[in-house]
Amino acid sequence: MHLAVVLKKNVDRNTVIVMPLTSSNKGDGTNKVNIGIIPSLPPHLATHDSYAVYDQIRTVSVSRLRFLYNQTTHNIVKSHIPSDIFLDLYRLSIGEILRGLSIDDQMAVFRDAYVYTAQIKLQDLFYAVQDEEQEVQEKSREISVNIIESFKEDIMDGLPEEVIKFIFPGIDM
Repeated sequence: MHLAVVLKKNVDRNTVIVMPLTSSNKGDGTNKVNIGIIPSLPPHLATHDSYAVYDQIRTVSVSRLRFLYNQTTHNIVKSHIPSDIFLDLYRLSIGEILRGLSIDDQMAVFRDAYVYTAQIKLQDLFYAVQDEEQEVQEKSREISVNIIESFKEDIMDGLPEEVIKFIFPGIDM
């Protein structure tokens, strides 16, 4: 069994992109980074530091993935690493992938990725504002109906129907 960090579930749902983990510190600083003890691992695996091997990222079939079990309780263990470490591993893997490019080409890749991501963020914000505006309009209509109903009950009680229809054309009586 080899441990790995799942970096991404692929669209095909049959494969994932993983970064292998090892307990060996050989290569630390060259192609590995110490991510420390992962406390969410089963106790028998959480006894020493883990090292992420960031230059061996690969795609594997989900059929090769296995559950981790606690050897004492025999329960499945869902292990997670802290998000700051996960993001650091992502940065290392991206840096490793781009290593063969010139600095200018690396910057162009990052710029294009930033612009693309900023466009997605802007689009998401636009739709969120539209949703909020729609909710505000619906709340405004609801408040208006409540005010009219209250007005009808408190003040309009006893007024002739013609007067009410003149004040509020289209109101249901």
